[in-house]
Parts: sequence; C-alpha cells; structure tokens
Amino acid sequence: MTRFISKPILTTQTTGERLAKVRAGNNLLLTEVARRIGIKTYYLQAIETGQYGELPGDIYTLEFVKTYARFLRLDAAEIVSRYVIERERYTPKAAKKEPIRHWPKVATVFKTAFSMAAAGALVYALILSRALMLPPKLEVFSPAVYYESTGSLVVLSGQTEPGSKVFVNNKEIRLDEQGSFNETFNLSPGLSLLKITAQDKRGRIATLYRTIRTGAAVAGESVSRTLFYGPMASPN
Repeated sequence: MTRFISKPILTTQTTGERLAKVRAGNNLLLTEVARRIGIKTYYLQAIETGQYGELPGDIYTLEFVKTYARFLRLDAAEIVSRYVIERERYTPKAAKKEPIRHWPKVATVFKTAFSMAAAGALVYALILSRALMLPPKLEVFSPAVYYESTGSLVVLSGQTEPGSKVFVNNKEIRLDEQGSFNETFNLSPGLSLLKITAQDKRGRIATLYRTIRTGAAVAGESVSRTLFYGPMASPN
C-alpha cells in the first residue's frame, strides 16, 4: 500500500497546486490517480491548473475535489472550502445589465401625432362636405302620402330646418322660429297634388309630394298640378 508523506506547503499556493504537489511528492502519475478514483485525467488536470471553465457544474466539481483530497489523505472539508473561495475569486461574475429603455424618438412621436391630426382633419372634412351636400331636413306630419277626405279643407303640417323657406306648389308659406309649419288649404273636389319644397340658406332643396282626393269622385278627372290661380312665387 502506498504511504503518503505530508510536506509543508506555502500558503500562497492554490488548492490545485497543493493537490498537484502532494500527488507528485508521493510519486503518483495523474493517469494513475484518475484510474484509481474513477475521475477522468482531463478533469483532474483542470483542478490542479485552475482551469475552472473546463470543469462541469459545481456539484460534480466539488465532489471531484473531495474525492481527490481524500485519496491524498488531506482534509477534504478544508480543501473543498478553499477551492470554493478560489473559484469564486477567479471566476468573473456576470455584470448585472440594466434594462435597456427604448424611448421613442422625437421625430417618430411628431410624425405619429401629425398623422393622427391629418387623419382627424380628413374625417372632419368628409363629414362636413357630406353635411353641405345633403338636402335640408323636411318632414310632413299630415296629410299622409295619399289622403282622401269628403271635405275640402286639408291641414298641412310639418317641419324643416330653422331659417329655411317652405313652398307649397311654388308659393311660400309661413314658418315659426323652430322651422315648423301649419297651413290649411281649401281644395276643389277631385284629385290635387301638393308639392312641398324646403330650401335652406345655402340653396339646397328637399321636396315631398302629397296626393289628395276631396269631395265626390268625378269620373275621368285629372290630377290638378296647382292650388292657386294666377302667378306664383318660386324658390330662388
């Protein structure tokens, strides 16, 4: 059985150097140690030379160091403790990286704001142009689209936009401030056609029609296109 001789070791030695000197002092080759303790020569050499990057994870490496120290009759706990300190000292720690904050560039922010403003202006312009092209609102509450009455009096009521003008068969009728109108017409017996026209301040026109039969039915009668005799005012 091989006898191991302890020799004084300088305190400036690393743990790996200490293991190598004890092994060499006992005339042991690294390959022989590797065979006897079941650890690859490559790993034992990395432990002795301090090549920490060539070793496996901490759990396996510390177990290798402990087994190697026990084989050389050294204090395994002390050897492992010193090895851990040396490894932490010589292994560079990964620098803690501050999270990179990507602030949007001023030009990008300006372009985005400008694009949004342009899009909003375009939508507003489309809505405004559509509103300018639409005819004024015109509603006729009575009479119905086709109306029959035994009497000759017919009440025309409805509403348009304030400030507009309303014409019935080209003759203007009165409106109140809200744009409402209410007129009574005395129609001749037979069929009459009322043409109700609203004209706003921009000249836009909306037109509705009402067909009315009053009095006794007359065979072969034609639809009257006018309510009033004589010259009538027309919308400008």
